[in-house]
Amino acid sequence: MFNQGTNKVLLPPGNTLMNQQDKMLCKLQVLLSY
Repeated sequence: MFNQGTNKVLLPPGNTLMNQQDKMLCKLQVLLSY
């Protein structure tokens, strides 16, 4: 999960909306994992 998040962040932003959704999903996953 963490690797996917960092990879998507490092990649050049193609669709800002998709990137924002991915970031939010990563944050939710991190919160749920704790």
